[in-house]
Amino acid sequence: VQFHHADIKLPGWMDRALRVVIVTPDMHKLHHSRIRRETDSNYASLLTVWDRIFGSFLMRGELHTIRFGVDGLTDDRWQKLGGVVKTPFVEPETQP
Repeated sequence: VQFHHADIKLPGWMDRALRVVIVTPDMHKLHHSRIRRETDSNYASLLTVWDRIFGSFLMRGELHTIRFGVDGLTDDRWQKLGGVVKTPFVEPETQP
């Protein structure tokens, strides 16, 4: 988990080779996108086989254009400890 959440950039050839078996930072980045289809992908924490078996594996080319976060929860109050603790219990669309 530390590896796929790391803010590192592997050479493209290495990332493609590794993600055949294990989750890489580029593969997992998509899971943190604001686009629902991308957020609902790449759940695996170690082996990519699970995402491939269950059809949740997804990749796209322009990773540098990903907008991270959850719409409706970007206000500063949601970025503090109290907000982070509350987020599993709120509907982002209903937030001001």
